[in-house]
Amino acid sequence: TKVLKDLSTMHRLVVATGGGAVIRPIN
Repeated sequence: TKVLKDLSTMHRLVVATGGGAVIRPIN
């Protein structure tokens, strides 16, 4: 499904940035 694909993509981004940087809101 699209949702699972988006989640796996986001997970790869988090791993690529060392974790946390993508999830943490920028404000």
